[in-house]
Amino acid sequence: MKKWKYWIPPLLYMTLIFIVSSLEQPPIPPPKFEWIGIDKLFHFIEYGILSVLLTIAFVNASPSWFPARLIWVTAALISILYGASDEIHQYFVPGRFATIADWVSDVIGSIAGVLGVYFYYKKRKKGIKMHPLVDLNVPKGSLAVHWFEQSSFALKDSDGTIVQIDPYFPRTRPSDRFIHTEPPLDESDLPTDFVLLTHAHGDHTCPESIRRIWETSTATRFIGPEESVRQISSETDVADDNVSEISAGESAELNNLTVHAVYAKPPEGDPSADIGPPDVTHLGYVISGDGVNLYFSGDPINNFAEHEDLISAVAAHGPDVGFLTNHPTEGEFPFFDGCVKMATRIGLKHAVPAHRSCFVIRDYDPEEWAANFPPDGPEPLIIERNTYIIYP
Repeated sequence: MKKWKYWIPPLLYMTLIFIVSSLEQPPIPPPKFEWIGIDKLFHFIEYGILSVLLTIAFVNASPSWFPARLIWVTAALISILYGASDEIHQYFVPGRFATIADWVSDVIGSIAGVLGVYFYYKKRKKGIKMHPLVDLNVPKGSLAVHWFEQSSFALKDSDGTIVQIDPYFPRTRPSDRFIHTEPPLDESDLPTDFVLLTHAHGDHTCPESIRRIWETSTATRFIGPEESVRQISSETDVADDNVSEISAGESAELNNLTVHAVYAKPPEGDPSADIGPPDVTHLGYVISGDGVNLYFSGDPINNFAEHEDLISAVAAHGPDVGFLTNHPTEGEFPFFDGCVKMATRIGLKHAVPAHRSCFVIRDYDPEEWAANFPPDGPEPLIIERNTYIIYP
């Protein structure tokens, strides 16, 4: 079921309050003004329940554009204002009265309900071992980049926005296929704001991981090419409003980060090199924020460095460091020398080897890769599996 299910309880409860408040009462003298009384306890409980339901809805199903830090205040404010509107409503119902004391009880109950939910989630979070990136303080002018394995990354900016790229963390990992039999991430340990997908291959668009990311936070937004978007819609429970298609040449705002989509493989392939069109759209991304530009190559065409249009599209965004898929013998991606040429032509300051340390038959030695870079070219930077750097 989609995330709108969380809004059903508070809406039904608000409707119930309205119906009960609309019931006429026998004429009675106006009540004496009292701050304390059994009816005040009823108001406290009534609006405590409402604020709890609203808070749970906001925590689990707030719109993707809604700031998380405003959830608590907004839930309390809606409950308080609804209490005020209910008192005004009762003023016009025969036999009922509107009093300030009742509304004050509504206010106190609303605040107490929100605080109860807040401290519950805070206590629950303390009991869970979170990923190191969650509590990492990233200095201004830098971005943190965590490499898990293969082409799976997460980055965090100084404002706390967390973005995952091509998350691929299958739980079933037979030793004849996978180098490591345990995945590098439990998706529930890393609440994520945005997920970028480069293309709809199994190790880049992984429905299994996407489902667990969505279960961890239903505010996560997923962005990718058309085939990845279709796969998310057909194979996961992610809400349609949280999935966006992006094409080469387009940009998207990820809070204070900006992502620029570029082609990793040209749609037509390269007939002159006997390379056919790719089976799905292949994108790369340049992510800019805090004065730093990161390039994630996706799976580039083997002769990427020979395509002026591909090079210029990336270079236009001035990336400082590139996280580059390559392989010494597998012809789908650039070979080591082609990767060096690609990094040099783009104008990278640093290059990081990616698409490794996952599958037994597709691994390579990053030191051999690094040995191909000349002293006056981009500086090779090797990140150990499942660790992070703060760049620069």
